[in-house]
Amino acid sequence: MPKIDFLIAGAQKGGTHALDAVLRAHPDVGMCRVKEPHFFDTEENFVGTPDYDLYHRRFDMASVALVRGEATPDYLYWPASMARIRTYNPGMKLIIMLRHPVDRSY
Repeated sequence: MPKIDFLIAGAQKGGTHALDAVLRAHPDVGMCRVKEPHFFDTEENFVGTPDYDLYHRRFDMASVALVRGEATPDYLYWPASMARIRTYNPGMKLIIMLRHPVDRSY
C-alpha cells in the first residue's frame, strides 16, 4: 500500500488550517478526511505494532491524487512523533508552519 507523502505541523495560529484548506481544493492532493488525525502523537497507536491500516483508512487511498497528506500541528511539539513518522515513511516531507509569537496573539 502506498504511504502518506507529507504532513503539516506547526504552531497554533501559524497557518496550518489555511494551508490545509488550500491543499484540499487542489485536484492532485488527497488530504486526510479529518484535519487533525493525531495518529503519530497518540500513544495508544504505538503500543505493540502500529496499525498503519487504521491511519490509511482516514484517507481516500483509492483516489487518483498524486500526493496525500495531513495536518496535525501538535506533531511539532510531541517528542516521539518525528521518530514515529520517520519509521513509518523515511521519505515523508514535512511542512513546518511557524509564526511570530506576538502576531499569533491577534
